Amino acid sequence: MKKYWLLTFAILLSSIAVAQDSDFEPGKIKITAKVLNVRNIPSTGGVIVLSLKRGDVVETIDKSKSKVEIDGLTDYWYKIKKEDKAGWIFGAYVSFDINLEGGLIWKSINPSIGKNYLCVAISEKGSVYAGCSDGSVYVSNEGPKTWKKLTPQALGVNIGKINNIAISKSAMWIAASGEKNGGVWKSQNNGGAWTQFTASQGLLSNDVTYIYEDSKGVVYAATSKGLCVSKDGGSNWNVYPEDRKMKGISCVAVHGDNVFVGTDDGLYVCANPKGKWERIGKKEPNMGDRIFTIAATSKGEIYVGTDMGLTKSNVSDLKKWQAIGGKNIVNKILSDISGKIYVATDNGLNISIDNGISWITYKKENGIADNKVIDLSINKKDGTVWITSGNSGLSYNE
Repeated sequence: MKKYWLLTFAILLSSIAVAQDSDFEPGKIKITAKVLNVRNIPSTGGVIVLSLKRGDVVETIDKSKSKVEIDGLTDYWYKIKKEDKAGWIFGAYVSFDINLEGGLIWKSINPSIGKNYLCVAISEKGSVYAGCSDGSVYVSNEGPKTWKKLTPQALGVNIGKINNIAISKSAMWIAASGEKNGGVWKSQNNGGAWTQFTASQGLLSNDVTYIYEDSKGVVYAATSKGLCVSKDGGSNWNVYPEDRKMKGISCVAVHGDNVFVGTDDGLYVCANPKGKWERIGKKEPNMGDRIFTIAATSKGEIYVGTDMGLTKSNVSDLKKWQAIGGKNIVNKILSDISGKIYVATDNGLNISIDNGISWITYKKENGIADNKVIDLSINKKDGTVWITSGNSGLSYNE
């Protein structure tokens, strides 16, 4: 009787664990791990009934009710079917985007020959803005073949070298360098008119390398002499925090109360405006001294691009770092709402659809303008990826 009761209880537990989710819809998935075992039950202790390899496409027929954590990764178990065999696989090693790894088709374009394109940004409406080292901005409102040149000007001053463009719901921001024509530039009518903010409004320097506006409307300006913030749309700027020793800032990222900055002397974090900068990740795998880009995801993951490659951590434990990939200069990192990670490097554009476990790399032979990818942006309307490659122009996927 006792054995019968235990068997009934085990069957009940199993049925609860694999009860089909109300939002589950059967469909095809692609395997992203090098080898993935298929088991007879949704557990690592299950019997292996089949082994799949990277690139295999199979049909899902069921999903576990809840997520589980395995080797630091959290996901559902999925029941799959291949020919006459069926079993369970862990979802962290699969992708529902089965077309991406098959290859994106790229086109290169140069709105004006001879220009040095350093940055690209895309508005909510899908307009593409490309900034150049000579202060020119080229905008495409009607597709990649039609471009218009903007020459930002304020009170008779033409904009200097454009280092970064950021577009929020309220304004377009430009970080620029130049003694008189640098600083922060702002337009609230898609580039029709501009306002320039300089040291006169409190910036530590007119050499502004990066501009970022968070979800609360706070604007962060990285200058050659330190980080400044504005809470009134740029009219006034204050040092963040009161530590003027922070120099050579190249990028900024914000997650909750944590502000991260990348410098020529490593990665730093500050927990609040009255706090102090703390260097983190020193001598960790792929963590070089020069930090070029930082990306913070909604899940708290922190991706950092350095002169030695790509590394990641989580705001929950910034003492643990994980190297991703080999040694390469990483210029820009983006993560979209679906969880894809886009990494621009000196040796191509890399895209991961499984949290950095595997990567697709695109180079000049794949259609992009040049192997050196400086900046990238994603069109939220149609998912098109845009990248800049300096004098070689821009590229986008069809």
